[in-house]
Amino acid sequence: MRYFRMSLYSLLLLFAVFSCNKSQNQDITFDVGFNSQPKFTGTFQDSKGTEFVYFAEPVSRKCIKVFSTTGQYLYTIPLKEAIGFLQHIGGIQIVSKDTIVINSEYTNQLCAINSEGTILKKIFLNDIVPDKINQYEFGTSYMNYPVSIQKSLFFAADWSSNLNDEKAGKVPQESDKYHEYRAQQQLYKPYLLRITNILDKPTAEFGADSFYYKINNTDKFTYPELPFFTHANDKLFLITPYDKNIFVVDENTLKIENKIPIHSAHTNIGIKPIPIDSFDILGNEATLNYKFQTIGSNTRVFFNEKQNLYYVIVLHSTNHKMTTRDRTEARGFSIITLDSTFKQIAERNFANTDYFGVYIFPIKNGLLIDKKAKPNEKQITFTLFKYL
Repeated sequence: MRYFRMSLYSLLLLFAVFSCNKSQNQDITFDVGFNSQPKFTGTFQDSKGTEFVYFAEPVSRKCIKVFSTTGQYLYTIPLKEAIGFLQHIGGIQIVSKDTIVINSEYTNQLCAINSEGTILKKIFLNDIVPDKINQYEFGTSYMNYPVSIQKSLFFAADWSSNLNDEKAGKVPQESDKYHEYRAQQQLYKPYLLRITNILDKPTAEFGADSFYYKINNTDKFTYPELPFFTHANDKLFLITPYDKNIFVVDENTLKIENKIPIHSAHTNIGIKPIPIDSFDILGNEATLNYKFQTIGSNTRVFFNEKQNLYYVIVLHSTNHKMTTRDRTEARGFSIITLDSTFKQIAERNFANTDYFGVYIFPIKNGLLIDKKAKPNEKQITFTLFKYL
């Protein structure tokens, strides 16, 4: 219970981090014109440090719309040429105004385009990865994060097969045995792929080895999930719905160097891992998805450079048995504050409020948090909770 007792210092700090005065916070409406998944939304900066907000819709609208942080529409980036090369877009990372890196959904291809949608570079990741024997599917984090100029790009590495095992006939053919074989292999494989020199001579390096084994330090469980990781203050943070800990990866060595336990006064965090010898992904998919949508979990980490603080977004558990959208709207969330040493010092509860815990953008002077109520179907409104 010691984690749930907030000291007077922490209580004061809680109100000093964000403005609780509604007159100091600001509602900002973006005339987007379409719905955008979390992995297709985010912020970026230009070389002068000016910040921008973007929303993408690569299926029907086939474009990225770019706005100022005050909601002013600026320009549209067409995705037609990128889609012609990639077929299906799996993720978007905007490095700068004229460097937008887009990855395919299934084929491990990347392309970089400029603000006019022209392809500058095409990359097939299988050609540049250092390990040609183990096969992976690469993708971006489901929750996007700001990409710093001149920084590397990161992708989740989902191990799929080993060419030597295939040639030797060591891959089980029965469905249950195959899933157990794949889950065992994934425990000890790298979780991340780093790409550098994206526009010149790109190089690739694996990192965060044996992440899934290190969650519980055992080979008895499996962890089917969407990738959740974020980059902040020159560190990578790996997040899994199966654990209350957030794993910290050193950006230079790509090694897991620490884990941060997160505790909330308003929800339990983490679902129970699945025994590796009893998991049937097809038979358990509905149950697993329901757990993801209802059980408390960490989702993102942001860094407040002004105050040298970290913020962890935690979705609360819920008992609602409705549609996916209803569950999302019903879920409360918290913003937990950590100091520069990752000590938890405060929690702000957003349960039973007008806000989502999914669409949250960090900018220099605060956090943009999506409001549930929309002016209309073509617009989306955020409240800017300003740092003090």
